[in-house]
Amino acid sequence: MKHGSCFERMLEESLTESNALNAKYSEYNHLTDLASYELNKYELRHFLSQLRLKANKKCNRCKGKDGIPKNIYLTKNEAYTKADIRYDEEGIDLVVYRCKYDNGWHLTKSN
Repeated sequence: MKHGSCFERMLEESLTESNALNAKYSEYNHLTDLASYELNKYELRHFLSQLRLKANKKCNRCKGKDGIPKNIYLTKNEAYTKADIRYDEEGIDLVVYRCKYDNGWHLTKSN
């Protein structure tokens, strides 16, 4: 009898530890899935942002030194995002400024 109750107690302790480990493992998997989802959501947002910014709109009033119409960005955030992308891809440091004709935002090389 003593062996049976001792064995039962060990089995119960083992099951309790196993259940605790399973709960921690489940929580870890949930956090991992959540982190993966957030990362994928960020990557998708960044990709869509890049895709939208590659289809540049031209300002109908402002021209660069070369005479070509300047790109125009509708929001300051859009212009900053494009400046960040250009810096990441080409190492070009750009400054965002407001169009003097109030059409949106432009980029220029910083000195």
